[in-house]
Parts: sequence; C-alpha cells; structure tokens
Amino acid sequence: MKVLCITQKRMNEALPCMKIAAKKLGETIEIYGEEYDNPEYIQLTEYFVMVEKNGPEGQPIPSFINKYSDTEIFISFYEPFSRKVMDILQNAKIIGSIRGGY
Repeated sequence: MKVLCITQKRMNEALPCMKIAAKKLGETIEIYGEEYDNPEYIQLTEYFVMVEKNGPEGQPIPSFINKYSDTEIFISFYEPFSRKVMDILQNAKIIGSIRGGY
C-alpha cells in the first residue's frame, strides 16, 4: 500500500510525524513525503477563513501530485482536498487532513 504525506515547507515539522504515524499501518506500507512551497501562504487564521469562504477549489494543487496517482492513502497537513485532487488520486481509499487538536 502506498501512502503520500504532504505539507507546506513552512510547516515541515509535521512531515516526520506524519511518516511515523503512517508506519503504524503495517510492514508493507510504502511511505512518500513531499514538501512544497505555496507562494500564497498566509497566517493560518487567514488561511482557514479563505478556505471557508472559497472552498478547496481556490487552493493551488502541488505539481508533484500527478506522480503519485496510484496512492491509496493521502494525508496532508492543513491542505483541503479539491475535486481536482480527487480526480488525480482515483485509487485513494483513505484521504485525511491533519488540522490540529485531538
């Protein structure tokens, strides 16, 4: 099973934790991690308001997503999942977004 974990470079402290958590899914898991730079990054409070107002379609899709089209589990840190991302990740069985809290 292939797991893709993504995060923005400005929040890269989350990526190692995401990979550790993904390893708990089993021995045969392939874990890939990608960091990307979103030039439109703003403070998280403003980011959440923007996503609430514009929905996930208003967010840029990282270009590397296409090379992971066979991913079965996709986990992001603060990133919404647009219909475009769902169309690329057609094999995804689980999609999760880590946003904070318990």
